[in-house]
Amino acid sequence: MTIILVDDSNPNIQYGPGWVSTTSSLAQANLSYPMYGTLHETINPSELKFTFSGSSIFACAQVSEGTMPDSTVWTCYVDNVHIASSIIEAFPPICCSLGGLEAQVQHEIHILATGSQDRSVLFDYLTYETSTAVPTADLLFDARSPMFNFSEGWEREELRNLPSEPFGTTQVGANLTFDFYGSSVLWFGFYNKTLAGHNESTFSFAVDNDEPIDQFLEPVVAQGLTGSTQRQALFFRTFALPRGQHILKVVYNGRLDAIAGSKAIPLSLVNLVVQNGTANPNMSVTPSPTMLTTASTTLTTSPTISTTTTGNRNSNLAIVVGCSSAAVLVLLILGIFCTRRRMKKRKRASVGSIGTSSLEPFNHDSASAPAGTRQKSQRIFEEQERPIFEPAGVGAPPSDSVVVELPRLWASIISAAS
Repeated sequence: MTIILVDDSNPNIQYGPGWVSTTSSLAQANLSYPMYGTLHETINPSELKFTFSGSSIFACAQVSEGTMPDSTVWTCYVDNVHIASSIIEAFPPICCSLGGLEAQVQHEIHILATGSQDRSVLFDYLTYETSTAVPTADLLFDARSPMFNFSEGWEREELRNLPSEPFGTTQVGANLTFDFYGSSVLWFGFYNKTLAGHNESTFSFAVDNDEPIDQFLEPVVAQGLTGSTQRQALFFRTFALPRGQHILKVVYNGRLDAIAGSKAIPLSLVNLVVQNGTANPNMSVTPSPTMLTTASTTLTTSPTISTTTTGNRNSNLAIVVGCSSAAVLVLLILGIFCTRRRMKKRKRASVGSIGTSSLEPFNHDSASAPAGTRQKSQRIFEEQERPIFEPAGVGAPPSDSVVVELPRLWASIISAAS
């Protein structure tokens, strides 16, 4: 299964009257920064629809800052069946989700958004899980995906109020590699307040072995979080790349200036988004084995690489060679057979010329020839006839054989001549 991310700017989303596309004025480092910097907003009762083929769907909205969210402002239906909406503390958005759908069937989600002048509703993106091939799509991978190749030092974080189970590391030099097909990558992590002190920490990322680009994890962001809320945040976004196959490598470098009694902010991964990727469930290439460590266990996943192309080529080559060899063999047998037939005809022609033309060159009527001549010619054929009527010690050849019985051939020649 592949998770497809559909941004609010996707033209396949059908918006009813009342929606307005807006560009966020927030800085990218802000925890409320939208996925690609755009939102659809409404201050009126409005609706939107989206058709998809998949087994589950997840759609969220937020309300304008300073107002309390209410599940009644985000009402969802899938295939005309109402599904409940709930408020998630981490964002805090209002979300509706549904799983267990028939994967190969087309479904429709219909959302009613109830905005007002006092409380606008903002829509950022939705996701759905599919097993259907999609030529071009934005793909979302959570940290548990086998596509990630973690080095030692990464630990699973057990947090209930994040959209997926994150992984984090405080080990200097810990790294992650990720093979992907697309045009850019967005990395979403979270700030662990229990480990965040006054030490600024750094990490770097590089694409296709280019020069690493340093990134900073600011302690002021973690310290500004109130209560027990853990917020997902955009840690970095790669530059636009040519759409194709690429390799991303991320390395944690640790803290810059150590302050006594203070811990460095760990590097974490919640979700990763690949823009302009491709979803192909039949693709069999997966990354190398992944090592993940927790406080008590070490998890090892061993993806495999299916290599059937070479086997198919070899089998096809064997078929072609076999057919070609058989054809050459048949042509060779036919050539030998035809050559022998010609040689026998020439031989018979030479024998006939000795028996008749040498005695009477211009008279082919054996009845008009002198008696002595006929007898002499007859003796030549009699010498050829002797082996014809002698018992043969060899059995008859199979009916499907291409061998010509020479005695019968000579007998037919003699009878024709007489």
